[in-house]
Amino acid sequence: MTTTRHQGEVIARDMERAMDELLQFCRDCTEKEWQTSTQEEGWPIGTVAHHVGVGAGYIIEMVRRMARGGVAGESMDELHGINAVHAEKAYDREDTVAFLEQVRRETGLFLRSITDRDLETVGWSVGRRVQRSAGEQAQILISHVNSHLESLRSTRAR
Repeated sequence: MTTTRHQGEVIARDMERAMDELLQFCRDCTEKEWQTSTQEEGWPIGTVAHHVGVGAGYIIEMVRRMARGGVAGESMDELHGINAVHAEKAYDREDTVAFLEQVRRETGLFLRSITDRDLETVGWSVGRRVQRSAGEQAQILISHVNSHLESLRSTRAR
């Protein structure tokens, strides 16, 4: 007998692996590294790490809306505005790690609760500019974590 994996479970496991790597990176940073600005984003490592957690919340909300057949959310201009405000703040490492652990846990629970049918629902993302399935939108979460993690690692390697 073969078993098929629930799409949400697969996405949740991939997300958790990516978040585990980010969490380990954050725990391993020195205080000086935590304050170092990245080349890619131009923000301190701590701000980028916190941004990943905030971004996860936005992406999951988009998945929720799309799974219901709705519009996923903000336009790119609105998201850039949110990011600009976020970038002006400094974030404590311990608080950021605790926040990312919470995001990892809550996001995993949500992804495991959503049905394959919901994930296959096609909706509008990024302020009606892009049409994709809720599952495709959920996959963006993983690439969001990984792309920022790559930037953080290259900053620390300098």
